[in-house]
Amino acid sequence: MQFGWSFNNFILFAVSKIYNYQNTQVEKFNTKIFQLIRSFSDKEITEFRKLISSNLYSSGRNYIPLLNEIIRYNKIGLENVSLHSLYEKLYPGKKYSNQTLKNRFSELFKLGEDYIAFEHLKKHNIEKEKILLTEYLDRRLHNFFEGKYRKAKKLVDAMADNDYKFRNIAFLNGINLSMLNRKSRLESMYKQYNDRADYDVSIFFIQLFEYGIEFLLQEYDERKVENNIVKHMLSNCEIEKLIENLNKTNVKIHKYVKMFFYIYKAFENPEEEANYYEARKLFRELRHFLSDDLKNEVYKSMISYCIIRQNSGVKKFQHELFDLYNEKLQQGLYSEFRNRMFPVNTFRDYVYIGIEIGEYKWVENFIRKYSKELPLDVREEEINLSFAKLYFSSKQFKKALENLSHIKGKNYLHYSDSSVLRLCCYYEMARYEDAFSELDKFKHYLRNHPEMPKIHKTPNLSFMKVYQKILNSITQSGKSDLGILEKEINSYKNISRRKWLLEKIPD
Repeated sequence: MQFGWSFNNFILFAVSKIYNYQNTQVEKFNTKIFQLIRSFSDKEITEFRKLISSNLYSSGRNYIPLLNEIIRYNKIGLENVSLHSLYEKLYPGKKYSNQTLKNRFSELFKLGEDYIAFEHLKKHNIEKEKILLTEYLDRRLHNFFEGKYRKAKKLVDAMADNDYKFRNIAFLNGINLSMLNRKSRLESMYKQYNDRADYDVSIFFIQLFEYGIEFLLQEYDERKVENNIVKHMLSNCEIEKLIENLNKTNVKIHKYVKMFFYIYKAFENPEEEANYYEARKLFRELRHFLSDDLKNEVYKSMISYCIIRQNSGVKKFQHELFDLYNEKLQQGLYSEFRNRMFPVNTFRDYVYIGIEIGEYKWVENFIRKYSKELPLDVREEEINLSFAKLYFSSKQFKKALENLSHIKGKNYLHYSDSSVLRLCCYYEMARYEDAFSELDKFKHYLRNHPEMPKIHKTPNLSFMKVYQKILNSITQSGKSDLGILEKEINSYKNISRRKWLLEKIPD
């Protein structure tokens, strides 16, 4: 029997494989330090160089050559990294040691983490003051403590209201209580204890309501959590009595507790609109004290409630939504337009509600003014889709289709929005063959994109079912009775273009 390879050839092949495997293993490295350095700005790189040049942090080791190489490789691409070449540059003439490189990477990464922590303390002065307060208390430097406490309190008082500020107040209350207890200042200590308890419990309830709101929103999206401790607590606590007592006070944090309570109750029982309007009133009173992040959080909740009511057919909430959107714009709260986690972006919602209430000029101005805030990779598609919706609303179907022709549908919201609008345009222009073709493509798209959330897929599926029947009644002989379709349309909790579909049903 003849073999293709001799025994010697086989041995040489095996040895080469082992050699290549070993080299591959050597070339593998941890990219954490490369990723960390890549996140630094030019100014931060300059400051980081200063830090690692200090003997206090570097222990006399020179990390600058390694940092320079990491920066270079980040520019040319990590696929070009050669650990042997890197080692030769750092330690010319020395035998390669993979462990030595791993140690240097690890040490520099640790210094990078220290630098980030230092920068955080520089940006957030209160964090440094809290550390010093803790140390002064532990070292029994009471005279230092009292001056530092007054400074920290001024810093916190100057902050805009949000969870971070409330927690800092709670911290200061707690650490000052420890100092008063140590000095046996009983009257002051009892008052401070009450203040601390008040803030701690208020923060707890605010967070409890925030969690409750989020879980209720998830339920609207048909997501449920079994054995939900938040829901259990909110269902079994007599919170209404707590709110009654808080109504007797004028403490600001109690107003935040009440505001979040009423938002939670609005979602728990959407038909009881008084809860929403009570929360809205409190928000107007407190809004000027809030940080932008907390304002955005409250606006997001109130907008979600209004959308739920609008989807239930309560038209007045369209105007309420329009007012909320305008408030946000007037306060410069539109950073979500820049959100790269598209389609979480809310730009389309502003366009939709403006069209729904007939504010066409407002919509046009909105698109032209705020579309520049959108991420570049979706900006043109969003602009074209927005103008297509605007033209369709004014029955300029040809212009709407022209804008739609420029949309590639890179994400499921752009694709579904443009497809539904295209179907409506084809129907209005009696282009029925195009309508059937588009309907078929859209069905295939929905089947082949399981990543599309149910909350977005369901309205489109419902639309297609009704649209198909209307289209069939126009194009097939022996037209079916469309009268029963009105009940079918209204039976859907969520359906795209509900108003348009109802208009297509003959009286």
